[in-house]
Amino acid sequence: MPDSDLPANKTSTLTLTAGEKTAYRNGEAFELAGKPYIQDHTFYVPLQEVTEALGGTYREYGDTAKVEFSAYTAEYHAGER
Repeated sequence: MPDSDLPANKTSTLTLTAGEKTAYRNGEAFELAGKPYIQDHTFYVPLQEVTEALGGTYREYGDTAKVEFSAYTAEYHAGER
């Protein structure tokens, strides 16, 4: 995966295709560890790789995953919506 060398507040485009391990950040190809997929009208992606490809940080502790971008933070708890 490309390094998270995006400047703060830079617009970035990430293209993922269900069933494909190759993703594109601003047109530059990189390989994902797992393939994104669609199930029950929901698109599932490898959250850590997607977060880091967009210049964010990803942390797990217990049943919580935390993603942070320069202007945005979100926490996701296992088993919750």
